[in-house]
Amino acid sequence: GDLDFLKEMTSLQLLYLDDNMDITGTIPDIGAHLPILEVLSLSNLNMYGELPPSLADLQKLSWLFLDDNNFEGSVSMVQNLTKLEYVHLENNMFEDVIDEHFFTKSNKLKQLDVSNCSFSGSIPWKLFHLPSLEVLDMSSNNLGFELPQNLGFFSSFEIFVTNLSFLSLHSNNITGSIPFSIQNLRELTTLDLSMNRFTGTIPMQIGNLEKLEDLFLGRNQFEEGPLPSWIRTMTQLKELSLKSASLNETIPEWLGELTKL
Repeated sequence: GDLDFLKEMTSLQLLYLDDNMDITGTIPDIGAHLPILEVLSLSNLNMYGELPPSLADLQKLSWLFLDDNNFEGSVSMVQNLTKLEYVHLENNMFEDVIDEHFFTKSNKLKQLDVSNCSFSGSIPWKLFHLPSLEVLDMSSNNLGFELPQNLGFFSSFEIFVTNLSFLSLHSNNITGSIPFSIQNLRELTTLDLSMNRFTGTIPMQIGNLEKLEDLFLGRNQFEEGPLPSWIRTMTQLKELSLKSASLNETIPEWLGELTKL
């Protein structure tokens, strides 16, 4: 059935309707009717169509789960909500163009998953300056251009402390070299940049990420060369994938020293 009944539930704070394939149709114009809604969870339903502009009125919304549906069109009406903490939009067909304001006003944001949504455009640098963001998954889209150079940028006027522990950008069309500022993402435990069009050398600054456990850089267009020797110091690594990363040497003996692999 459809969700028009929600318009009558003006005191609703939490709405969980996940994993119910009987729920179909589009999201009704609910924004003005649910002024205190904090959780909107519509994961894995039979829903489709464009998101209603009135979602911009859900000013108290902190959890937004619309993943695993057939939504399309723009997400601009929700990207400026300032109280958002968890946003999961993955596995839809939005085909929207990501701009510089894409969820960058959500200073409380902890998780942003927009993987497999047919998004295009570039990755806004301000996402890497969100102080609470722990998980950023923008994989399996049509994102292009280069990565921002100022990841977790430190300046003399403001210090941006990043809590980002999971970064996945695999299966896009990102070009250029991996910026040296990757080392500023000190809390990273997972970094997946595989299946893009990165060039240049794999920067040794990745070796400064002391908490990194999973590193995936395969299927890019790096310069040919041996396996970087600085990887030898990354004793905390559990997974390492450099498949088709233009490495032209046999596996070095020291790789056996990474006992957690």
